[in-house]
Amino acid sequence: MPVYEEQWDAMAKASRLSSRFVQFVACHESRTKFMGHWRWRPASIRFDPGYYHVTLGHRTYVIGRCYALTRHPKEPARGSVTLPNFIEGDCVIGYAVLYDLPLADVAWRGLQHGIFSHACAVVAQQPDDPDGAGDLKELALGSEVEAGCPARGS
Repeated sequence: MPVYEEQWDAMAKASRLSSRFVQFVACHESRTKFMGHWRWRPASIRFDPGYYHVTLGHRTYVIGRCYALTRHPKEPARGSVTLPNFIEGDCVIGYAVLYDLPLADVAWRGLQHGIFSHACAVVAQQPDDPDGAGDLKELALGSEVEAGCPARGS
């Protein structure tokens, strides 16, 4: 991983999309690690048309684009998507493609080796929104330490 900001900047200059696709759970209804341990409300997260940036961690370095998001109900069948056992309740599934750039290469290797295990939804709440609801702004790829949702049901 880069050490200095200039190194991060050099590795994060996107020119084109790669052929590496990622499918991930953006959020689900388990208790979060945030203060109050509130739960996400996937049915109350608003999506905009277009795409969302996928960042490395909760930093400003964009490594890909999320083109599609779908809500999956907890019951009955979840279609062709195989979800991890720790998913609780409804969830939002994202489908993204990574850029062809060195920092995305690092992220891809981190995914392959289990270093990056979570995609976190970054949501902006309006004054009347309850906890866990709001407007989706971006998705951040990170480790379990950075994730707001627990890696295993708890």
